[in-house]
Amino acid sequence: MRGGNEQDFAVLGRRLQAARERAFVGREEELGVFDAALRGACSVLYVHGAGGVGKSALLRRFGQRAEESGRPVTRLDGRTLDPSPAAFEAAAGAVLDGGRGCS
Repeated sequence: MRGGNEQDFAVLGRRLQAARERAFVGREEELGVFDAALRGACSVLYVHGAGGVGKSALLRRFGQRAEESGRPVTRLDGRTLDPSPAAFEAAAGAVLDGGRGCS
């Protein structure tokens, strides 16, 4: 979209999101666990699996559901961070400083 305006990019973004939603199938069990975590006490969910099984798509769906429930969402991609606690803390600083901790 060379030279496109903000409206063009917004339309493209909506189309991309719609395509992702159409392509996302299954994972009812995982989504149920996540929905229960949203309704319940503070939880930690561990997502793991072989490459290419849809972990990133599942995490995007978790984020979407969290936003829909009014929860703040912060996205960090470990592929773009230096693998150190300091880099993580810098990237997540606003959340870690202003967020409520689990107890």
